[in-house]
Amino acid sequence: MKKFKHADLVLQVLVLVLGFLANSIDSEVFPLVYLYFVVGGWQLISFLIHLFINDSWKATRERTAYAKTLVWMIGVGLFCLLLLLAEIPVLILYLFALLFVSPVLAIWYFSICQTEWRILKRKELIHLK
Repeated sequence: MKKFKHADLVLQVLVLVLGFLANSIDSEVFPLVYLYFVVGGWQLISFLIHLFINDSWKATRERTAYAKTLVWMIGVGLFCLLLLLAEIPVLILYLFALLFVSPVLAIWYFSICQTEWRILKRKELIHLK
């Protein structure tokens, strides 16, 4: 799991840097909106891998709070979708709010991964003594 956590952090940074670089070269070919889907998609996949593979990281307070936040956001999104079926158009407000909430979630998840990586490195050093 240590290698996966390291690869996860490196990939998150690499995707952000390459995304911003691609956008600065030609913003018509790679608009920043694509970065939302690429980074968010990878972080969701990473979160699900952590959830189903490694039991020791599932119960951390930060991951539990992040999971509850994701569940609430998905629930609110589904509720807004149901309201759209009833011709109450609040889904657009939900999607607009996601434009601002998504970067906060990305930073939060990156900090969770970074904290876990530091803990693993510290445990590695403790075992060397």
